[in-house]
Amino acid sequence: MPELNATQGSLLGFLHDGPRTGWDLLQQVEGGLSRFWNITSSHVYRELRTLEARRLIRAGAPGPRDRRPFTITAAGKREFRAWIAQMPGPEQIRFPLLVTLWFGRHLDDDTLMGFLDASRREHEQRLHLYRAVAARVPADDPHTAAVVGFGLAYEQALVGWLDDLRATTRATPAVARLDPSAPPVAVAVSFVECVNRRDSHGLERLMTEDHELRVFDEPPVVGRGDNIEAWRGYFRSFPDYTIYPRAISERDGTVAVLGHTTGSHLGLPDEEERRRTLAWLAVASRGRARSWTLIEDNRPNRHRFGL
Repeated sequence: MPELNATQGSLLGFLHDGPRTGWDLLQQVEGGLSRFWNITSSHVYRELRTLEARRLIRAGAPGPRDRRPFTITAAGKREFRAWIAQMPGPEQIRFPLLVTLWFGRHLDDDTLMGFLDASRREHEQRLHLYRAVAARVPADDPHTAAVVGFGLAYEQALVGWLDDLRATTRATPAVARLDPSAPPVAVAVSFVECVNRRDSHGLERLMTEDHELRVFDEPPVVGRGDNIEAWRGYFRSFPDYTIYPRAISERDGTVAVLGHTTGSHLGLPDEEERRRTLAWLAVASRGRARSWTLIEDNRPNRHRFGL
């Protein structure tokens, strides 16, 4: 009898917990294992037919929607025990971004940076997912916890690697505006661009060591390090957050930006959020932002800051 392949062995492993329909098995696969082993719906149903033909599983009577539950047989349990006891094969990395990077010299910097930004957002979202999954793993299931732990470590490593790569990619807009002679308006525009790209490294380069973030009457966040952590947390929670400037003015090194946002913590539909205008103040000095302040858009503030 031919040896089980990994998909067949995985299905038998799930069936050890009790009868499952093909749909049930797909839900279990998509609930976790599919992120570590490529199993599609066509794989599942094809391999179920193979396992049934080999009498390693037995189909029950059709239920709702003609779904048939499958039960593992004694022969199936023997085959599974033999399969799971074999040394696992070597892993094979299939990461499309690495292929793109291999030939990255054929891309312009903006396109490559866009790919890196998109990849980071994706892996940041996966990291959040694994954290949520880890919180639901029972304390008496160390094996599933080990797999989820691998997912956490992998995504954390990838996010860090992408951050380093984005920081060293040449000629990003944030780096191009680090000249100490850059005018305050250029610093403010670069700050907005970094926020809209979720570029925490770019923001870090634009901030002074004692940078302050002020949001209305809330206590300020003081210091570059704490501010970067605050922005990273906000980007993780609201990955679509975007600032849309409408008007900019500058007085004595303080730049006022009038505009609106979408994708913020307000949780409003985009059309409704666009109608809520806000103003941001950036105090700039020698090509760096000393502070970033969110204030209300009202007539006194518009008059005061020339908006």
